[in-house]
Amino acid sequence: MIRAYDRQYLDSETFIKLKNESIEISKKLSGFITYLKNSTHKRNKFNRNDD
Repeated sequence: MIRAYDRQYLDSETFIKLKNESIEISKKLSGFITYLKNSTHKRNKFNRNDD
């Protein structure tokens, strides 16, 4: 994204908007990953007993 801005593929307004959205998505993903690491539901979603 920075390279696209440096090469003037993005104007300043679009760059700032995309940068802020990227930061917001990053925070949400980080929170979700933390939630999954601390979750009591671990590693049994795909374990099937096909007896």
